[in-house]
Order: sequence, then structure tokens, then C-alpha cells
Amino acid sequence: MNSSRESLHEKILELKQTEFDLSLQHWYNYELFTWQWWIKFIYLIIPIFLLYKLLDRKRSFEILTYGLMISLMATVMDVVGVNFVLWRYPIRMLPVGIFLVHDLVFIPIVSMLIFQYNSNWKAFITANIVLSAIGAYIEEPIAIWINIYEPLAWKHTYSFILFLTMTVVCKYITIRLSGKKDVQH
Repeated sequence: MNSSRESLHEKILELKQTEFDLSLQHWYNYELFTWQWWIKFIYLIIPIFLLYKLLDRKRSFEILTYGLMISLMATVMDVVGVNFVLWRYPIRMLPVGIFLVHDLVFIPIVSMLIFQYNSNWKAFITANIVLSAIGAYIEEPIAIWINIYEPLAWKHTYSFILFLTMTVVCKYITIRLSGKKDVQH
């Protein structure tokens, strides 16, 4: 039984190596420097520039803490979604780390700016309802249309709910961690 388990592990490793080799070959030949790749590149650069210009330096620790939590939650959701074959990304910025642009840059930075400019809960939730709707019902269909995102067993409404829940939970945790009793800034 032990040798059977080891044999299965060896087969899994071989398949993972084959998958990596094929994925790298696909990225190099069919993804890198395509027009969709350049769109993702722009999605990477513009938010970083905006954050640099607009970040409230006095609240940077709190805002960046919030952004890191958003990034972590978005990355975990993407890992789960891709591994459970709920969606996939046909075009990647890098041959590994398929989540770089949205999970580590775009979603956190847009969320940080909303967090920064909407201090009270009502304004924050309203802004995030709008952001979640734009992300789920406008940005995702555009991403499907330009072939950088493909939902397999996923609906836009699920994304809307996840985006909104993620931002609210992260704001609550950030406020609790900061020790503030009042959510007004």
C-alpha cells in the first residue's frame, strides 16, 4: 500500500511538471506581449501611479493594512476558484502567479482609494456596492469579451457578493486592529 501511495505521488509530480512545461510554453508562444497582455500591463501600472499620487500619507499604515487584507482575500479566492475550476485566466502577465494584476494590484488599490475617501460606513458601503457592481457586471463581461477571464462554473452575481463581502470584512478588521472606537476619520 505504501509503494502504491508513493507511485501515485510520483505520477502527480510528473503531471505537475508536464503542466508547468506546457503552461510556460503556452505563455511564451501565445500570451506574452499580446494585446490582452498589454491591457493587463496597463491595469498594473495605472493603479500604482494613482496610489502613489493619491495616498493619504498620514493614514498610509491603516490604508495599506486594509489593502494587504484585500489582496490576501482576493488571492485566496482566486486560488480556490482556479483550483476548483470555477474560472480561468487565458492570458497571464507572468507564466506563474496568474493573479498578479488583479489580486495584488488593481483590486487592492481601487479598494484602498475607496477606503481612504469614504470614511463612514454608509458612504463606504455605497461606494463598494457601486464598485462591486462595476466589477461583476461590467468589468468581468469585458474581460470575458477580450479573453482575459473565463468563468467556467461561476456567475457574475457570485463575484458581486464576494467583492462586497470582502471589502466590508476587511474594513471591519482594519478598524478593530487600529483600536478605533469610531469609524469616522
